[in-house]
Amino acid sequence: MPLVGAAVLAYAAGLLSGYGDAAAWTIAAGIGVVWLCARQRRERLALGAVAVAGLSVAVVGRRERDACQERLARADSLEITLGADASPGAFVSGRHACGVAVRIAVDTGSAPGGARLVARGQVTAARGGVILMHAHVRKLSGPEILPRFRADVARRLDSLFGERAPLVRALLIADMQDLSPTLRDRFAAAGLSHMLSVSGLHVGLIAVAVALIAQLLGMARGRGDAVVVIVTTVYVVVIGAPLPAVRAAAMLGAYSLGRAVQRPTSPWAVLAIGAVLPLVDSRSVTDVGYQLSVVGMVALVAAGSITRRWSWTSERGWRGMLYRSLVTSTIATGLTAPLVAATFGRISLVAPVSNLVAVPVMAVLQPMLFLVALLLPLETAARFVADACVPLLAAVDWIASLAARLPGASVNVVADQTAIAIACVAGVAMVVAAVSRFPGRALVAGLACIALLIWRPLIPARAELTELH
Repeated sequence: MPLVGAAVLAYAAGLLSGYGDAAAWTIAAGIGVVWLCARQRRERLALGAVAVAGLSVAVVGRRERDACQERLARADSLEITLGADASPGAFVSGRHACGVAVRIAVDTGSAPGGARLVARGQVTAARGGVILMHAHVRKLSGPEILPRFRADVARRLDSLFGERAPLVRALLIADMQDLSPTLRDRFAAAGLSHMLSVSGLHVGLIAVAVALIAQLLGMARGRGDAVVVIVTTVYVVVIGAPLPAVRAAAMLGAYSLGRAVQRPTSPWAVLAIGAVLPLVDSRSVTDVGYQLSVVGMVALVAAGSITRRWSWTSERGWRGMLYRSLVTSTIATGLTAPLVAATFGRISLVAPVSNLVAVPVMAVLQPMLFLVALLLPLETAARFVADACVPLLAAVDWIASLAARLPGASVNVVADQTAIAIACVAGVAMVVAAVSRFPGRALVAGLACIALLIWRPLIPARAELTELH
């Protein structure tokens, strides 16, 4: 792994140690990253200094955030920026200038998403922010041009797609506000919840479609790459720059730049450039979407190393493509499982197969939805393409429903910090085994951690706790 990748990982580990509740094992993870990635003593010292710097930044940031949250909890009115339209009876999210999340239960007043307003009511502290109950809101200023444009796109999508509009808005403009809990649960059980948020998959599919159009128009490769980067960057900015999409756009730009200057690029270096967001906003390292996105890309790099090594995955035709896709999907599911278990309390066992079926459908659906957005000024043409998208939307939902109904499709888990730490060590060991020429030690360590995870629930609990079976 190049030093730039090791430095980003060490800095992220330091940030997680400062922001997270499980500082002990995240510090241990940072030490492990430093020890494994550095070849010389001075490199270890440099990476250790980077990890300590990340820890210091996170500690300071956490103290500032906690102090701001305490001030807001004692206030009777808050000035915030809305994340969605507010109206009487709505429960919407917003953000204070200091970065603390605010959720508002609106009694009177209204304001559009992206607007800046003052809200008065009963403020209580909550995990990750504050809640404002019985709020009376008054708009101070309207939304800026990009939030206003995004809201206009959302309204037009609602008129085109009707009852399927919430799913379309999630896939196209990263607006998951109106997704029903039933649909979220269905996709989570099927292992397809990553498709509900705009991430590397969605940005990549749009980039491939734009690149194909550039080739059909006869553009040179360099000019076509520039068009792809510009279009995807504008798209990511317009939809609100969600962190996974920003990471994907940064990686695409780095890869295109490497091709333009005809320099070989390490996939780990490109991944590090995409994962460098915590340098700009240190709190982004705690975002679950960002974490899953980065771990998913690590899985793709590891899967690429494995498929190049195994001869049976290098077959030509549909069989080789099927084998490679199944290996990639399985590795991605396994590496993201600790994060999914810690965040959602559930692991999908059917995810490798469901993704294998759903991704080809998404490969057609996502560019078509992007085309709908481009054709919105031409209502007749936009409606024609939107009608063509409806069967594909139904197919994706049907795949999720079928996969979620399979026996043993998912299992509910209660993961404590020790189990998560062991699972993370197992994942790191498996990645090292995948990319190493001599994977023996790492493979044994990973299998030992997996065996420990399986055996650990059988250990009698010594703590005086009540267990409910």
